[in-house]
Amino acid sequence: MEKLFLGTKDKTIISVTSSAFDSFDTSPTARALLMTNIQIISYLILGVVFLVLAFVFINFIIKKEINETRRQLGIFKSFGYKVSELS
Repeated sequence: MEKLFLGTKDKTIISVTSSAFDSFDTSPTARALLMTNIQIISYLILGVVFLVLAFVFINFIIKKEINETRRQLGIFKSFGYKVSELS
């Protein structure tokens, strides 16, 4: 069944086991697509990491500034300033 048509001198014209098309997995287009997908995933991961780091840094700076302001307000109140004068 492997040899469907026989030409002259028993040479195979069509073979069932061979294919006219190459596998997509081994094509250069498939490799380029895979590399593009890997780049997209790595850039997304880097973006999320930088976003989290920026959030933590900004949160730290804001808390530090609020604590400094509270300390200053406490010092002013200890000198006798009223809340209405500080606002």
